[in-house]
Amino acid sequence: MKKSALSLSVLLLVASCSLHPLPYKKIAFINESTGILSKHNNHCKIDVEYSNCSNAFDSYTVYAQTGEYMFEPLSNYEWIDTPCNMVKNSIKNAFKSYGCNTNPQAKNRLTFEIKKFQLISTGNKLFCEIEVHFELNSLNKSFVIDFDKKRKMHNVTSFASCLSTLTQSMDRKLIKWVNKKIEPTK
Repeated sequence: MKKSALSLSVLLLVASCSLHPLPYKKIAFINESTGILSKHNNHCKIDVEYSNCSNAFDSYTVYAQTGEYMFEPLSNYEWIDTPCNMVKNSIKNAFKSYGCNTNPQAKNRLTFEIKKFQLISTGNKLFCEIEVHFELNSLNKSFVIDFDKKRKMHNVTSFASCLSTLTQSMDRKLIKWVNKKIEPTK
């Protein structure tokens, strides 16, 4: 009796598992920005925040652009954190590795808005693209810069790595740009 009850339980467990959809795969967006530029001893202080985070980038859903204004969720994948938070943390880590203090009370304020952070599938070609609009407010002056890069991919599984590479490139360009705009603070 015990063997048949155990066999029935195992059979039901196996049967119920086969009825559920495949589990989501978390895409870990790992962007180690340490050492992207040599550390500078300028003691800069900067606050980094996103100014607007649209629903598409405040979500764990990974989207693929399949047409000019057509987006589809990438099935069985989701972000480990929202793209807005991942980009913000990447920028903050880049500034910290450069020697800056990222402080919410800093007089220098860098805000950003993500325009694109996606996989693009056109025919049999795959690309990843990132487009971010930045605004720097420093000493009652305002400066803006846009970063827009696209990179070809060989397969869908290299998507997070592709975006990580583009984000590191953005971080390097951003640090150089901010360094020219703000004066060192003690």
